[in-house]
Amino acid sequence: MFASGCGGTGETDHSQTGAGRASSTAGSSVAPSSTAAKGSPAQVGQRDIDSYVLSRKEVPGYSITAMQGRTPEGDEEPVSLSKGTVFRISPFACQPFFANVGSESSAYPQYGLAVDIVADDTIETTISLAAYRPGDAPRVLADLRQSAASCSGWAGPVDKAEKYGKPQLEAAPRLGDEAVEYKITENITEDDGKVMHVPYVYVTVRKGSTVAAFQVRGLPDKPPKVPTAMIKAQIAKVLR
Repeated sequence: MFASGCGGTGETDHSQTGAGRASSTAGSSVAPSSTAAKGSPAQVGQRDIDSYVLSRKEVPGYSITAMQGRTPEGDEEPVSLSKGTVFRISPFACQPFFANVGSESSAYPQYGLAVDIVADDTIETTISLAAYRPGDAPRVLADLRQSAASCSGWAGPVDKAEKYGKPQLEAAPRLGDEAVEYKITENITEDDGKVMHVPYVYVTVRKGSTVAAFQVRGLPDKPPKVPTAMIKAQIAKVLR
């Protein structure tokens, strides 16, 4: 799916300049800031994000596979942080949805990132935990809400056969500081010309400067059920 970290062409810089840009070096670790102004949230870094990743003890019965970052069980993969340079898709109004889960295409610099697949025999959930500047994190969710009205669907950007329908906002769950839930359908044209409709559900939750995004894939023409208990377990760990 597009949101797990896609590449492409036509980069556009949406980041602020100067010190504090996130490094895209694999496995980089940005420590929390010790100079945050009194009353202001400290900058969350890679070590913090790694500490938020769920363990198998916290979600018994599920396997946890690291795509980026480190799990409590020691599974580790290189991290590639967004520098605020996005891979442009068309229409650009759909960009926030393309970039939502674990993507290097975020319009805002990241200071820590973990992407894991949490699965059992019945469902597979991609969980992305991303650290942003305290002022940028609320914009990630605001962009999703604003773009929902103008995004009518898109294709690509690499494989134009990958086509996605209009995002549909759902009632926002009461999680963290704020949350956004929406559905998107991927429309896949098979060799015989038939179109297969694969539904996805996304729940994106912000707590402070950390954004947790959950992606659940359903079966063709069968919407998935959001694993509420898993989401609550993850948000509770970010709150610790």
